Amino acid sequence: MNQGPAADGSYLVKNLDTGENFTITDVDQYCKFDDFDTFENGGVQFEVKMCGNNRVVPPTGGSFTVYEMEVTERKGDTRRWQFAKRYSDFVALHEILNDAGYGVGSIQSALPPKRWFGNLEGDVVTFRQRALERYMTLCLQCASPDDCTAVRDFLNSSTIPLQRSAAGSGPLPITPPSFSRGTSEDFGSARGTGSEGFEPRSFNEEERALSNMLTLDDMGDDGAPTPVKDITQVIGEDGDDGEFVTIRRAQLQDLLSERETLYAEILRYKDENTVLFRDLGTAEDMVDALQDQLDELKQSEGGGGDGD
Repeated sequence: MNQGPAADGSYLVKNLDTGENFTITDVDQYCKFDDFDTFENGGVQFEVKMCGNNRVVPPTGGSFTVYEMEVTERKGDTRRWQFAKRYSDFVALHEILNDAGYGVGSIQSALPPKRWFGNLEGDVVTFRQRALERYMTLCLQCASPDDCTAVRDFLNSSTIPLQRSAAGSGPLPITPPSFSRGTSEDFGSARGTGSEGFEPRSFNEEERALSNMLTLDDMGDDGAPTPVKDITQVIGEDGDDGEFVTIRRAQLQDLLSERETLYAEILRYKDENTVLFRDLGTAEDMVDALQDQLDELKQSEGGGGDGD
């Protein structure tokens, strides 16, 4: 809105979403709460709710976390989707939409950053629940399932199947929380109080910035740098070695190889020096012998002169 009314008492207003300019005369009526697009009055087409999380241990070993989410259409047919996705599935969707030009680059900061390790820790999972719920809300404003196949497929599939009801029809229920699960109601109390007994961990810089944006005051970030854990305790999200561990182990192997090479060089120098010292001793003995011969010659020459 401009700084003041025009001569006719109207105000120039610009829609920041569409760039459209228009004028209004009744400011009080225009600024009524119900005129704005909000979650409360239904201005947002899709409502996103994080229902919980589940730690999955596949038969092949390892473990990972899936986040159970419900998306409800607030207008039209009021469709509803329930699905369970891994964090990496959200990242893959973001990359697809970004490459397709859906303008999700502007909401990338809402997507929780990737971590090299610690993906199964309780506070990380709780943080991601909050952040992924907000990210999905913003994502559906950029790309609708009616217009985008990638979003439609994302909503209609799960990383792991959700159990249907006994009758085999109706909505897909969300399993009640258990010791290995967390729910949206537990966001404020899950940290450090769950039966798993996890300890608080400091955020990295990206997580700290995102936490501030989401005003997650209950996450208890102490502002300290993220601790580097012992290499033997670091595993990837799928149970395999993470990239960070692979790099560290490769560097360690290089150092061990370099150490062996240095030891070999030291032994070679010792052998060479031994030969050198032996040759030097022999040369000194030869010099001493020549000096003795020279002294004898001097003495013999001096004795011969006195006799003449």
